[in-house]
Amino acid sequence: MTKTNKKRVLWMGEATFLSTGYGTYGKELLSYLHSTGKYDIAELGGYARPDDSRSQSIPWKYYGTLPTTEEEARIYASKMNNQWGAQAFEPICLDFKPDIILDMRDPWMFDFQYSSPFRRLYHWAIMPTVDSAPQLENWLAMYMDADSVFSYTEFGRDVLMKETGGKINFKGIASPCPNYSVFKPVADKAAHKANMGIDSDTLIVGTVMRNQKRKLYPDLIQSFKLMLEQFPRIADKSFLYIHTSYPDIGWDIPRLVRESGIGHKILFTYYCDSCKHSFPSFFSDAVRTCTKCGKPTARMPSGNTGVSTQQLADIMNVFDLYVQYSCCEGFGIPLIESAACGVPVLVVDYSGMASVADNLGSTKINVERFFREAETHAYRAYPDNEDCAKKMGLALSQPPNIKLQHSHNTYLRCIKKYKWENTFQQWQELIDACEYANWQTPPRILQPNTNIPKGLSLEDFVAWCVVNIWREPSQINSYFVLRMMRDLNYGQTILGHGGPYYSEDSLLSDKPKYKKFGKQDLVNVMVELAQNRNYWEKRRVSQ
Repeated sequence: MTKTNKKRVLWMGEATFLSTGYGTYGKELLSYLHSTGKYDIAELGGYARPDDSRSQSIPWKYYGTLPTTEEEARIYASKMNNQWGAQAFEPICLDFKPDIILDMRDPWMFDFQYSSPFRRLYHWAIMPTVDSAPQLENWLAMYMDADSVFSYTEFGRDVLMKETGGKINFKGIASPCPNYSVFKPVADKAAHKANMGIDSDTLIVGTVMRNQKRKLYPDLIQSFKLMLEQFPRIADKSFLYIHTSYPDIGWDIPRLVRESGIGHKILFTYYCDSCKHSFPSFFSDAVRTCTKCGKPTARMPSGNTGVSTQQLADIMNVFDLYVQYSCCEGFGIPLIESAACGVPVLVVDYSGMASVADNLGSTKINVERFFREAETHAYRAYPDNEDCAKKMGLALSQPPNIKLQHSHNTYLRCIKKYKWENTFQQWQELIDACEYANWQTPPRILQPNTNIPKGLSLEDFVAWCVVNIWREPSQINSYFVLRMMRDLNYGQTILGHGGPYYSEDSLLSDKPKYKKFGKQDLVNVMVELAQNRNYWEKRRVSQ
């Protein structure tokens, strides 16, 4: 690789050509950084192949995570965190030699960067999606190790600062923002609805949420049904518009529609793979005939095969009210995209979505009760369906002039608060201030010593192994080692989704997988860590 005097910035996330929140954020940020001409930029694009044709339009260096050969596929499938870039990370570091790495995903998606043998060489800047409290202890350990930390929302900032005791290098709130050239109010909403195949006098409650467990689709449908019953004057012309995917990892959409008894009141987006046309429809299974080209290739969209940004804006502009009905959110980008279209929003009064609602001056749905989730140990919110139904009905029942005023106020507050230039400035200031990495630093190739003295206490045994086998004495009081000591005492550990021991998040499966854990297992882990460090250090200095 040709050396320049430019800072080398490696962005880790979902591919910037995908229609996902992480992908959109990365595209906006990297496009701006690239436009300055000040940096060498690369992205590790998750959920996309290195040879994806869509990557040809990317003006910076691109790496994909999906395998292209049978051997790569075997390695890729061997650990869950490979889908987020774990198997490609060290090779990419050797090829690109980043000065700074940026990652703004969920914490279990970037823990391999925290435990990498190259961790001491790069500036590690993260913006975790803090969607609830309290955070897991292993996540907090990562946050405190990071060189720089941002948050998506005020809620995230407050949780991070409180739960780390202020022991993070917090840099600010770098919220995502809408693309205002696309997400903007239409001049004539009635005409726009008609053009989208919807009667011009209909009242639409809309939502744009992935089909996953924490998106409370059953409760949203129940709330809308209650609203129809409680506000009969507007019931005939009121519809719920759901933009989501099916099948996916969450709810059985056909069953929810069938059991609701109001399937004739629920619209979904379909997108044609053949002609790229999108259209609203009552549920017609996962695949149906396209209303434009007539081919049986229309399906409910997903992040990888979904509507364009303009099509999404067109969909949001048929909404009279946007509702985010979730037990927690790190942010909720559709909130501000709908607000940019002048659509008032209604959200659950918890986590990141409550922060966004406060900034937009939006109405919030009362929380009926909180529950603590076993997988994450965090509190989640169950909203009050009755309160949601009432607030939906009141919003739709307002006189046209009041609706127009609320629409205008929502739009004005959005464009005032959420500006990409403010977000770009924060990241650029960080990049400019960080030091250049020295990828030519002398190697740390330290051979493990497994001649363990006899008669050591449990605590002394672990400390000896850290110092003499792993050869990393600075880690003696780390969270990782303390958890290893506890598991040695328990005699068992949780099988994680990544490399040796670091990742133990049970939220990624229905049931944690335990295995016996004794002194020899600890020794094996330490040897593996030492050998992994030595391998990559040898690779680094041999280039």
